[in-house]
Amino acid sequence: MAQHSTLTPSAPLLLALENSSMCGSVALVSAEGCLYEQSLFSSRTHSKRLLPAIEQLLHETGLSWDNLDGLAVSLGPGSFTGLRIGLTTAKSMAMATGLPLFGVASLDGLASQAEHCSLQVCPLFDARKKEVYAALYQDNNGAMCRISEYLAIPPQQLCERITIPTLFMGDGVASYGSLFKEELGELAYF
Repeated sequence: MAQHSTLTPSAPLLLALENSSMCGSVALVSAEGCLYEQSLFSSRTHSKRLLPAIEQLLHETGLSWDNLDGLAVSLGPGSFTGLRIGLTTAKSMAMATGLPLFGVASLDGLASQAEHCSLQVCPLFDARKKEVYAALYQDNNGAMCRISEYLAIPPQQLCERITIPTLFMGDGVASYGSLFKEELGELAYF
């Protein structure tokens, strides 16, 4: 479902693409935050939905490519096919429009949604094969700072690294949330 707010034409605007998991998105973001967002949930690839979603974003906001100041795309970790589609689309658009292209680590992007959280934050993506992609973050005056390396790790081993109350978020929670709750008890928040 699309969500949008009043646009601020004077603020730099980025078209952002996130395709690292089954729930991807296209968004229009600026210094003020997210101005428009459309989720692209698909059990298959995003290849058939991504370009129409971008076209809809531009149509609904009344913007053209000339109004954008850049493009941002998720770099992973995540679904190889989803990332390939997002990166190829973003690079092609950057080449066609001359707009600068910025890459954002998918775990960093997810963690940024928990700014001002007093808990340690652990975004998770289900990496399949009984592993998760994860990293640990702490808020530092409204900016999420990564305090661990990026991990591809069995969830049980991730539990061994958690020693303080932690907010878990991302699609890995659906797969392993009950394990984290069982292993970590009151240290696990979702």
